[in-house]
Amino acid sequence: MDYDLQKILDFDDSFHKSFEEIGNKFMPVLAHSEYPVTSQTLIGLIASANSIKLGIYDLAKSCDTHLYIIKILHRTIIEHYLKFYYILFRFLNTSSDEVGIEYRKYSSISETLALINAASVSRAIIGKSTATQILKKLKKIILSLKSPGKS
Repeated sequence: MDYDLQKILDFDDSFHKSFEEIGNKFMPVLAHSEYPVTSQTLIGLIASANSIKLGIYDLAKSCDTHLYIIKILHRTIIEHYLKFYYILFRFLNTSSDEVGIEYRKYSSISETLALINAASVSRAIIGKSTATQILKKLKKIILSLKSPGKS
């Protein structure tokens, strides 16, 4: 199946302009929302998905041999879509900031564990123990999750 990449890019540019106009009106409302964490989380997922989409476009424009990488990014954009809709629908059902707070905590823990795993592997390669670094990192993340206003 052939696609006219330029038509897709033109449509995306037009759509983005319209979305930006609406977003500029909507952002001040979200900034003073009763649900700041959930609002910021949803906006962050939109921004991340947009960055991934732009990466896909750049790869598609530069070379037609990047299909595997494009498929990986496509999967990532689908994951962002699913996260967005889960958070949105849960928020609409509960009308509370709880889902945004939980998502931020989960994301912080998940990213910390991924960092610890990467550090552990790299240190194992060079023959050093990671126990001290792991404990420091876990203490730091747990303390930040307990602090009010941080998520």
